[in-house]
Amino acid sequence: MNGDLRRTQTSGRRSPRELMATILFIDDDIATLQLMEKAAAVLGHSTVTSSSAEDALELARSHQPTVILVDRRLHSMNGCSLIKLIHQVPALNRIPLYLISAYLSDEDVACARQAGATGCLEKPLSLANLSQILAQAGAQVSEK
Repeated sequence: MNGDLRRTQTSGRRSPRELMATILFIDDDIATLQLMEKAAAVLGHSTVTSSSAEDALELARSHQPTVILVDRRLHSMNGCSLIKLIHQVPALNRIPLYLISAYLSDEDVACARQAGATGCLEKPLSLANLSQILAQAGAQVSEK
């Protein structure tokens, strides 16, 4: 695997009955990945991160995350192309996929929809945005 890959666990503050989400964050900016990991941890969820589009597909297969967030601009391919690849895998096509970017044009939104994305989010992601997409995916969200 070529990219920077990490998996983090939360502190275990959740009750066993609550569903802890696993979020796959794909972004080629390491600082952004670190920020996203912290946001997920605040909400009580675990993360899998990748700075490589190539590695991300294998991580999605092996971890079966609750939600996948893909940056619009990656080194080797654009986020829409990666979303399309992930969406074409039968074992992954029901996982909510979001295109994320600091700036989303109408063309980006249309591209994401055509690729099979659930939606688009602008960076920086707020805890409220992250909580909302996790709740829509059926994960319990800690009340902070």
